[in-house]
Amino acid sequence: KRRKRARTNSMDMKQPLLPPQSKHDDGKICLVLDMDETMLHSEFGEAGKSLTHAENRPVVTSKEDFRLRVKYQGRNETIRVYLRPGLLTFLQMASKHFELVVFTAALPVYANAALDRIDPKGLISHRLFRESTVASHGYQFVKDVSRMGREMGKIVLVDNSPFAMAASLENSIPILSYFDDRSDKELAKLLRTLHELLMHHDVRETLRLLHPDFQKQIQDHLADEDQDGMSMTSISSFESQHVVDEIMNDFLSNECEAEC
Repeated sequence: KRRKRARTNSMDMKQPLLPPQSKHDDGKICLVLDMDETMLHSEFGEAGKSLTHAENRPVVTSKEDFRLRVKYQGRNETIRVYLRPGLLTFLQMASKHFELVVFTAALPVYANAALDRIDPKGLISHRLFRESTVASHGYQFVKDVSRMGREMGKIVLVDNSPFAMAASLENSIPILSYFDDRSDKELAKLLRTLHELLMHHDVRETLRLLHPDFQKQIQDHLADEDQDGMSMTSISSFESQHVVDEIMNDFLSNECEAEC
């Protein structure tokens, strides 16, 4: 049984966010997973307030998978957590071939509580939180995988937000936002993509083949947002989630039509 390790950010930007790979993970591709709306969806108490403050999001009507009680922003809060279908199986299967890292813009008090429930066996090797994100390309909470101390050809970021991926597009896999759709199959699709990565030396080359238009489409959308004055520096905690989902839905829907 491997022991989980939580890792916090160093103030020194040159210091890698992650320690060297353990013997168990040595040589594996580093798989960096976003948490909220990628692995799960969470809401405060009975009022249905999303932790990501998403606008125009679907109303969650199903029963949560579990509840957390944490002290959040000075208050005792009950948080309802909805796991993306297939999450536990996904973590178990992916951990056999990848070094798993969760990188979330959430605060540790909430993220650690959720991950402790989800991952009691320590399949996730490292956890990174909001303090490890950067402001980049005009956006807050950007996840720059070049700071993690891994070969760039052997690290991949999975996120539902193009803003979070702005500094790491060559190494990114987009995924649709999850709220509570129990028919969601995105993690099964993701496993197929990850299997492709294992067949090649450099994940960036494989991702360019699998998603040839992804980088340009996301860059175009980010440029449009800049021109409209909607940089993430003025939008706290992804309040424009409807814009994020519109971008991802456009890209992934077009990609599915091309493949199907």
